[in-house]
Amino acid sequence: MFRSILITSRPVLLLVACLFVRTSVLAAELVITPSVQPVEDYPSGAPIPSAQNAPSSKDFSTISVNWLNRVIATEYRRSHPKEENVALFLDDAARYFKSAQEQVRVQLNARGEELERMGCTDPGFQLMAGIVQKDAKKKENLLRLAIAGFPRTGYARFLIVMAATNLGKSLQDRKGDAQEISEADRIALEALRNGLDAESFHENEMTALRFRLCSESTESLLRRRPLEVVEVFKQATNLPAWIRELGQGRGYARAAWVARTDGWSSEVTEVGWEGWRQNLAKAREHFTKAWELNPKDPAAAAYMIEVTMGDSGNKQEMRRWFDRAVAAEMDCWEAYRSLMWALRPRWHGSHEEMLQFGDECLRTGRFDTCVPHYYQMIVDDISEEEQDHRAIYQRPEIIRNYKLALTRYLDTPDMPVVASYAYTTAAILDYQEGNLSGARTHMEAIQLQPSRIVGAGLREDLPKMMKALFP
Repeated sequence: MFRSILITSRPVLLLVACLFVRTSVLAAELVITPSVQPVEDYPSGAPIPSAQNAPSSKDFSTISVNWLNRVIATEYRRSHPKEENVALFLDDAARYFKSAQEQVRVQLNARGEELERMGCTDPGFQLMAGIVQKDAKKKENLLRLAIAGFPRTGYARFLIVMAATNLGKSLQDRKGDAQEISEADRIALEALRNGLDAESFHENEMTALRFRLCSESTESLLRRRPLEVVEVFKQATNLPAWIRELGQGRGYARAAWVARTDGWSSEVTEVGWEGWRQNLAKAREHFTKAWELNPKDPAAAAYMIEVTMGDSGNKQEMRRWFDRAVAAEMDCWEAYRSLMWALRPRWHGSHEEMLQFGDECLRTGRFDTCVPHYYQMIVDDISEEEQDHRAIYQRPEIIRNYKLALTRYLDTPDMPVVASYAYTTAAILDYQEGNLSGARTHMEAIQLQPSRIVGAGLREDLPKMMKALFP
């Protein structure tokens, strides 16, 4: 009897800083020590695409950034031709969505606060300044101002969806007033009904809409109002069929989790199980149709891994959907996230199968993406689950591969993982080996601001290391 685990974006905290830079490291240059003996039950499939010309997030995210530039920065320049400072801020904020680097967010936040002090009250600016703002109250104030201001402008109506879903997520994250959350959701759903139009999204910009459907803010709305989102997409007959199917699948999949709840299996009621089964069946139908209509987009196939995990538990089918997703986008985060969860012992796999999957990720050699880093994430996740958090890091073949990935990333310009995680991990490993000079250098690279999301077996040494390095 396992506690059900809602597949969330928690690991995205480690990976949201992905950039897409070229690297000379090729898969053939890697010498991977197998972390485990081949596991017979492991759902092996097609090799993960590793060629430099394989479709990646870079290709898809460029469409989303161009869309943001069109609907926000270009519109701002049209209505404010003499205010280039704000327009440049909006350009850079749109690019931030491509990398989401924390240091970039901090810089943008400082620029946004300065422009706000100078009197900028444009709702497009308020939306983007609110998104990069860390302080919850300031963020929510900016987003409310954007929601109020958008109807009086020529901005695309869908931008109200972005403002309202981000507002609802911020309120939910800090356990804000329930009525305020409900009102933000009402605005988001109304704006979604009105904003799925040709002005908001041109025919060649559907990938941008897909990005919004997969965003953390939309996920927050889906957890509270999943079936209402289904109805919106069911009625959006002006959209291409594949994106309508994807939107409905997202709603039904989340409704299944709502029905089941995240308690222990023994705590789920018969009504809950029935809702789980019915909604998963509907999600399966819509995701399958979405993929059949557009197999070049990875989202439907990626979400089908989670559906299969929940209904049949067939690992070979999960791997087929994974292979389909990464064939469309080799570093599709949703696909890796879902398969990593499905291979956990609490679902349908084992730690050995997780490590075998991690070996595959590392073997791609694509250090210009986050894919090899998933090996480190898997090791860290196993550390969290084992009673002895340190045990996994005592296995020589595992720590060798772990360090190999870390070394490659630290040698990569604009490394595509969160800097605080990479440098903190490297520092702890140096500290454990007695290399205090190396550990100090790593910590100084991040201004002595360690990450708190390193693996549990490494995290235990963090306070001791900091005390030894900087008494």
